[in-house]
Amino acid sequence: EKIGEQNSKVILKNVLNNESFERELTIDNHEEGLSIVNELFKESGILADLNALDGCGHRIVHGGRNLSEHCLVDDYVLKEIDRVSIFAPLHNPAHLAGIKTMIKAAPSVANVAIFDTAFHR
Repeated sequence: EKIGEQNSKVILKNVLNNESFERELTIDNHEEGLSIVNELFKESGILADLNALDGCGHRIVHGGRNLSEHCLVDDYVLKEIDRVSIFAPLHNPAHLAGIKTMIKAAPSVANVAIFDTAFHR
């Protein structure tokens, strides 16, 4: 939350036992944020590594006309999210950075784009 600002925050909640792990600090970029998430996974015992995830969901503000359903992320989806960033310039570029960071960190993990525009149809 609030990547690039001084009051950034990472919250990890174990839904099996309701235990929460939280860090409030400055997070300069998505790579740093994901690294902190990975540390919290290890600390909490939830996961040994990001690669152990079955999938990663990304909430995307605007999918445009061509992305009207939630979907697996591929090159086409990345290009479309970028193309419609003019409709959500504060959000879509950050969403893309997060997706690309996750793909780089754990390439075998499926990434799913979940669009607000699909939800509010």
